Amino acid sequence: MLAGSLWGLGGVAAKALFSSGLSPAALLSLRMWGAVLLFAALLRGRLLPAPRSAWAVLALGLAMAAVQFTFYATIDLLGVATAIFLQYTGPAMIALYLWTRGQRPNWLAVGVATAGCLLLAGGGLRLSPAGLAYGLVSAALLGVVNVLTRERVALGDDPWALVAWSMGVAALAWLAVVPPWRAVAAMGSPAGWALAVAIIVLATVVPFGIFSAALRVLDAGRASIVAMVEPVVGAVAAWIWLHEALSAGQIAGGALILAAVALLQWQGARRALRTGPP
Repeated sequence: MLAGSLWGLGGVAAKALFSSGLSPAALLSLRMWGAVLLFAALLRGRLLPAPRSAWAVLALGLAMAAVQFTFYATIDLLGVATAIFLQYTGPAMIALYLWTRGQRPNWLAVGVATAGCLLLAGGGLRLSPAGLAYGLVSAALLGVVNVLTRERVALGDDPWALVAWSMGVAALAWLAVVPPWRAVAAMGSPAGWALAVAIIVLATVVPFGIFSAALRVLDAGRASIVAMVEPVVGAVAAWIWLHEALSAGQIAGGALILAAVALLQWQGARRALRTGPP
């Protein structure tokens, strides 16, 4: 929930930077390269040895870069509301994948959370073939990131080191789009730099690290539903900070997402009572 909340606040900060003229591609370059430098400074003693599967790190890094690119492409083609809704069809995709692997997802929580996200998106939903394709690919790739991260940390990889190495791959891949020196040159006021630093620290390094650590004890499906507090926090923060109005339907959508999270927590508490503490 903390990771999702920080991502939600980061989205509002990013929107403020876009309004000042910074392009999404430039912000992504600053975000990823800044995160790589901060991870390197904070995790000097934990980055080596690297995660045991180089292929998994490569796949995670490329998927991280692709998720962010396709998400912003969806925003560009369809708008923020539709992009957020399509992004959060990801938990349903993960649940379907886990079901094919013999697990039993909480379909009620998936349905309630997805319905809540649809309401939270409001009346601004619009579709085009290209935008729909980008949005669904972004959701599927986010599912890949969550499932693969869960598998690696379950095998014993350090979650923080795994994210750091994967973010390094993502940053290198993004060199072909916007190199960091061009992103730095595009920055303007000190206030813009303050927002960018906040996004790097509080909306990238901290939430990605703690979300990966949470996957040690939560499966990818449950974790992705809990992370759906992101649009709820983002909507409330935009209401407070950017003075964007919230309709009754959007408030109901946020309540449904929180109800889905509460349902998962209640289910976990009942299971703990039956089986005892781990």
